[in-house]
Amino acid sequence: MNIIVIYYIFKDDKITLTRFNINNKKLIITITTLFILFTYFLSKYTIIRYQSFQASTYDFGIFSQMFSYLSKTGLPLTTLERDGLLSHFAVRFSPIYYLLLPGYLIFSSPKYLLMMQAILIFSGVFPIIYFVKKKR
Repeated sequence: MNIIVIYYIFKDDKITLTRFNINNKKLIITITTLFILFTYFLSKYTIIRYQSFQASTYDFGIFSQMFSYLSKTGLPLTTLERDGLLSHFAVRFSPIYYLLLPGYLIFSSPKYLLMMQAILIFSGVFPIIYFVKKKR
């Protein structure tokens, strides 16, 4: 959905981006700095929630348990998804979890999952840089 909104905004220069004259180096430095700051603060916030026992069991518990099973068996199993042991892929096919598994094997902590969540959320800004540069 976001990509459709971005395309609509940039298609006919509806927000008049041609007025802004910022060079590519400053743009990349600014966006990267904001990415690092937002990632840090969201990671810190969610880790504090986890450490103070305020994290939701339903979503966070599913993925914490699933990664624990992934690290031990290589299978995305969970008992929180339904009423028994079930593969998470029976509900939702998400092979990206296997790309996150090596980091989880190194750190073996739900905090790693929270940090990766923040990184993945805010990494969407980099395609925006591409679209902005293309429209200039």
